[in-house]
Amino acid sequence: MTSSTLPFELRNGNKFAFLLISNVHANLPSQMPIQLSNGAWVLNRYPTSPDLHWEKMVGEIRFREITEANLILARVTESQSYVLTQADSDSGEELAQLYSVLQLGGVAEHQSANLAVGSVDGEACHIRRLSSIEQFHQTRGYVRIPITIERLEHANRLASSFRLLNCSAMKFGRLGRGLYYLQEGLRQTTGQERLHRFTRSLEALVLPEPGKTRKQFIQRCQLFALASGATEAALGQAYDMRSDAEHIHDWDRSLKNVAPEKPEDVASWRTRQMEALSSFAYTHVLINSHLHPYFENDAALLRFWNALSGADRIKLWGDRFDLSTVKIARVYDQWGRGLYA
Repeated sequence: MTSSTLPFELRNGNKFAFLLISNVHANLPSQMPIQLSNGAWVLNRYPTSPDLHWEKMVGEIRFREITEANLILARVTESQSYVLTQADSDSGEELAQLYSVLQLGGVAEHQSANLAVGSVDGEACHIRRLSSIEQFHQTRGYVRIPITIERLEHANRLASSFRLLNCSAMKFGRLGRGLYYLQEGLRQTTGQERLHRFTRSLEALVLPEPGKTRKQFIQRCQLFALASGATEAALGQAYDMRSDAEHIHDWDRSLKNVAPEKPEDVASWRTRQMEALSSFAYTHVLINSHLHPYFENDAALLRFWNALSGADRIKLWGDRFDLSTVKIARVYDQWGRGLYA
């Protein structure tokens, strides 16, 4: 089923969950709203009259973030009761998960995100529960990537796959923890903390042996990234930066001899490369169900890396990411975006 343009309305007795993203960089169709293939709605403005009760509760600034949001993901259900149930909370959580995996395609510029769950009583739309969603950030030198309907549909596929895997301590535990570190990295504001988490998320996938961690990190990550001398250098520098961050050293300590480049430019570059690579790798595993058995637990992952030949792994894995597409930035604007010739 594909996205479609349909009438959107809230009627008496409806319950709703709104994920409201304010001041977000988006490229949406002129005809809105749109219903996604999973039944969620995409709107570009607040769909009802403001619930003025919440203005006093949350303050003018946050209330304005909610009512002036320019991207809203919504779910609406019929109900005979205004009391919120677990199903209503689950609808909100699904929207929050969709928003979270959406960031794997590149964090879009935005001001804030809020999750509102409530019901319609007569002609009034009442928010019953309101929570803020922790903000995601970009790495210095980033390029703006807008949210589109295509990206939202792709995120739907990722979120659906993740729910089907039902990551737990017994199954897909390592994959779930690695994805958690990746998303935690996307929430960090400092490059050092971001790089540390992105490389740890990759380590979750490559399962390096004690005493061979750096060597196997570089070797095995070249299954995800196109292998080359430049890729090997990038992975080696990223791993050394991760080790320095782990031991509370300056994150660019290992980059002092990268003349004529500035160490801080290289550090941000490697961080953006690891962000892109880890996002690609987890997206690839989630989307391709034939890979799932190899990432089910540590034993299966060990067999993947130790029992299969390199050629078999490459054939199983498929497409690889080209790290050279992530360029170094030497000039930045006031927001930290990279300025590229």
